[in-house]
Amino acid sequence: MKQEVENPATYDIREALKCDQLKGNMKRGKIFHGFHEAPINFLPTYKFNPDSDQYDTSVKLRVPSYTDRILHRSKTESDVTCLHYNSVQNIRTSDHRPVYAVYDVLLKPGQESKVPLSTGQFNRQVYMEAAKRRAHGTKMPQRSTICTLL
Repeated sequence: MKQEVENPATYDIREALKCDQLKGNMKRGKIFHGFHEAPINFLPTYKFNPDSDQYDTSVKLRVPSYTDRILHRSKTESDVTCLHYNSVQNIRTSDHRPVYAVYDVLLKPGQESKVPLSTGQFNRQVYMEAAKRRAHGTKMPQRSTICTLL
């Protein structure tokens, strides 16, 4: 006999988060040391029936979970502020729902001493501009308006 899977419209997010393995292991210091995640206020992002808003009704009856996450890390926790963290419920091409986040990030161009200057891991133009501003005593750092990280 097949069990009834909860309807996402009535799903209790707090109950799902109590069983969240990622958050539990992060709190115990077992994984992702120094990383942070914004509070989750959206439905579990996995396991939906294909092209549907209904959680798994197959024979397996997989438990809905938060498998798609965004974590961040910075030297100073106050340098990164999550403004919005959510899932996209109307993209139904998979059994997962994509998640996205919008951050306010304090940028300090050219102050990262561990990035090798010859490996192409930085934008030289930004580095040179930051060096000029520091040399001229221009107030640093500044907050970015728009920044895309890939």
